[in-house]
Amino acid sequence: MKGKTAFKIAAIGALLYALYCVQKDRTLIDSEEDLNAEREQFKKELEEEIRKVAEAADEFAASVKETVAEALNAEPKAEAAAEEPAFQEPEPEEPMAGIPNPMHQLTSAEFMGSCGRELNFDAIDEDHPYYYSIDGEKTLYGIQLRDADCLEYDFRMIHGRGDADISGMYYDWTQEIKYPENKPECTVYLNESGQGICLWKDRSFRYSLAMKEGASLVKLVWMRKRIMSA
Repeated sequence: MKGKTAFKIAAIGALLYALYCVQKDRTLIDSEEDLNAEREQFKKELEEEIRKVAEAADEFAASVKETVAEALNAEPKAEAAAEEPAFQEPEPEEPMAGIPNPMHQLTSAEFMGSCGRELNFDAIDEDHPYYYSIDGEKTLYGIQLRDADCLEYDFRMIHGRGDADISGMYYDWTQEIKYPENKPECTVYLNESGQGICLWKDRSFRYSLAMKEGASLVKLVWMRKRIMSA
């Protein structure tokens, strides 16, 4: 009786142990299936992300290709034109007041031979002369001088009659002085800043004598008399 009871107890224990093992195996199987399911889900999500990245890369590559094609086929821009600018005739510049343009340096012989007027060249040569001409409808001839006091003068002459000022000195004059003592009569213009001009003419030429500093009636009339031959 006791042997049967012990056998039954052992059988029940074995059965319970077997059920435990089956349950344990079932749990392991369920866990592995869940893990496999999670792996499959992760794989799908990864494949989807890869697909999206690939599509974005394809779109970017297509955009770059289209941009490069447009740049290669486009007309040259203004920047390209700036590298090799087309030749253009320069626009003529307005001459600045008091600055002859265009000016050509002359020798005393060229000056005497061109202007056709006898001046007191012996006195002129003592005053450090610079001879020049200015192109225009009529050629203007000039001499820049410096006296013993280092004051500078600009003497000009042009063929033709008229009253136009050829000095190139465009200032506001505060004094106008007629000076008839030396023929031909001249007119002197002065201002308070030390500039001055002397204008006169004869049957063939118009003349001007200008000073940009230290000007006075006495100095202008004196230099005019020194320049002109008797």
